[in-house]
Order: sequence, then C-alpha cells, then structure tokens
Amino acid sequence: MTLIQLPREAFDENHRLSDAAWRTFTEACYWSTNRQLDGIIPISDVPRFANSPDRAAAITELIDKEWIYERGENYELGEHGKLLLTREQQERRRARWREKKRKQRQRTTTTSASHLISDIRGGLPRWTPPGDRRRVG
Repeated sequence: MTLIQLPREAFDENHRLSDAAWRTFTEACYWSTNRQLDGIIPISDVPRFANSPDRAAAITELIDKEWIYERGENYELGEHGKLLLTREQQERRRARWREKKRKQRQRTTTTSASHLISDIRGGLPRWTPPGDRRRVG
C-alpha cells in the first residue's frame, strides 16, 4: 500500500477547491508516490489515475490555483505536493525495512535452531496424556 502524507495546510486550504479538483489532486499525489515520479506527472498519465468525471475542469482549476503547474509534457505538483516522499526517501525506507526483517528472520532462525539443539542434547520429554498436568520426563 502506498502512503501519501499531505501537509496540514493542504487540508486547511482544500475548501478553496471543488470536490473534483481535490480528488484529482490527491489521486495525482498517490500516482506520483506510487510510481516514484517525484512530483512530476506525464500529462498522458492523467486519464489513468484521475477518476473524477470533471477531470478536465479539475486540472484547469488546479493549474489556476497553482496546486499544479504545467511544464511542457508534464504536470508538476505544487507546494503541497513537495512534501511527498521522493524516490530516494522511499528506497531508504524500504532498505531499512528489509534490514529489519532480515534481522528478525535471523533471530527467529537462530532461536529455532537453538531449541532443536537443546532438544537433541537433552532428549525429548515423554508423552503426557491429555488432561494429565504432571510433567513426566
């Protein structure tokens, strides 16, 4: 799942946007983060993520209110989109997560192996019938 974090100011100022523009902007932020585009979205991608029936009017409104900028063949997210995670930040976060998981697996494997060794050295406990709370062994 892709996480997007928008600044508080975006929520404070979103009342100035139509519902279609706000939806299109949040979808653009999601698209940019998910595709690791660093806030630069090809204009040709808009129909692939903008699901508002008023998408053309929404894009025009976002440009007029400077929430996005048209840069040749691309749209660039404005100030509110600048706080999205960049590709580099996402890669660092994933690397930390992978390292954390590797260490967890290593601890689990080591712990599991130590139990096996102690069971082999000390012998396994004898079977105890169900309901018998005494430890036999």
